[in-house]
Amino acid sequence: MVMVDLIDSRLRMARDLGADLTFKADENPQDFIHQQLVGGADIVIEAVGIEKTVRQSIQWASRGGRIIIVGLSQKLMSLDMHEIVNKEVKIEGSFLYDRKEYEEILKDLNTLKPSLDRMVSLTAPLSEGVGLFRRLAEMDASLLKVVLTDKPA
Repeated sequence: MVMVDLIDSRLRMARDLGADLTFKADENPQDFIHQQLVGGADIVIEAVGIEKTVRQSIQWASRGGRIIIVGLSQKLMSLDMHEIVNKEVKIEGSFLYDRKEYEEILKDLNTLKPSLDRMVSLTAPLSEGVGLFRRLAEMDASLLKVVLTDKPA
């Protein structure tokens, strides 16, 4: 598994949690893809949803690979259709989880909990949500995941 991000603390966390390789997103990926991935990744999960990262996902995918775009994304974007067709990549969208997926996660929750706890940077009341979302959008390196609750501060 390769984790790609802009924030060093997130890349360190990914290594600590078992990522095989990490890559800083603002660097040129071509040498990394050819040398470390030997032609690309069989499966690329894109979870940012903007044109730049979807384009990068196409670059990261191996010939015949799959790109899975998770969650809502930018509504319209321009993609290199020649690269998609020439590499024969398959692009899929994923928006919601079904009951079976939730049941599988709940079954493994006790095993996953120590890792999940490390990913939560802060628990705060819902009233602080706007400010925290702003900090996340500004890529505050001290925040990874925030849990908002209905309990007052």
